Amino acid sequence: MILLLPTVKHTGSHFVLKQLLPDFEQMNLKDIDNLDPDKNIVIFDHLYPSKMDLWEPLMAKYPAIIPLRNKQDIMESWERREEPIDDFFDQWQILGRMRKYKVYFINLDAPKFRRMQLRRINQELDLNLDPGKWEKIRA
Repeated sequence: MILLLPTVKHTGSHFVLKQLLPDFEQMNLKDIDNLDPDKNIVIFDHLYPSKMDLWEPLMAKYPAIIPLRNKQDIMESWERREEPIDDFFDQWQILGRMRKYKVYFINLDAPKFRRMQLRRINQELDLNLDPGKWEKIRA
């Protein structure tokens, strides 16, 4: 199965990769020429506006998991790292464009909702993703 993980930076990308998709081979957008549909592959990168010409054809073809966190917490994370906040807003704005594709949002900050969202992902994609214990992961 091929899954996509297009994310806004600091929203839980590494949690999803390490806790939910440890059995999936991780690939970058630049490596997509050699996709083997018989393998479990996750294509991961951030939602930079300059990469949307790569993301959108993939989004039309494969399901995506997009982790979310509290917007204020994400902004604080960007500021602590002294990353340009305008880049955050560019990435956050792209999320609205993702709704037209087969996207599964998972809110990592809301235990009740993330359990429901994970159950939906597992049912609809015939997966058995189980994070075990929900623990914060620092990238």
